[in-house]
Amino acid sequence: MNTGEQPKTRRRVVVTGVGVVSPLGIGAGPFLENLRAGKSGIGPIGLMSYSAAPENVGGEVREFTEEAAKKTWLKELRKSIKVMCREIQMGVASAALALEHAGLDTAAMDRERFGVDFGANLMFSPPEVLKDACWTCVDGEGPRRTFHYERWGRGGANEG
Repeated sequence: MNTGEQPKTRRRVVVTGVGVVSPLGIGAGPFLENLRAGKSGIGPIGLMSYSAAPENVGGEVREFTEEAAKKTWLKELRKSIKVMCREIQMGVASAALALEHAGLDTAAMDRERFGVDFGANLMFSPPEVLKDACWTCVDGEGPRRTFHYERWGRGGANEG
């Protein structure tokens, strides 16, 4: 309910950098260059074997492959990549690009006043991405298999 009163303390947010991960380009420079050139990031969908999009057309960030992420945008986080779905990888890369774009000295920052918030309500991970992690949480054979949920965080997600 809005009472018309101003909050006693107002939080200030400063956006200092832009991290773009889009079908038009990755990074502020390539994105703006392609935008100014009138290029389109829309085309036939090729990263998924199926799509509900009309005529199978959409915008894909084709340049963002796992190999390119490891070598370019997430090289300092290579070991963490295996537990991230592609969408989270792109979000982390976007945050890293924004930091780079801002030119911030992260070592000198007050980390209590800095953060990135990811919502992971819907995580699209094809079954092959989670398969090995799931099997590390299973004991037994055939119909007597048991999935141990308590293993997921300690072993499953870390081992997959």
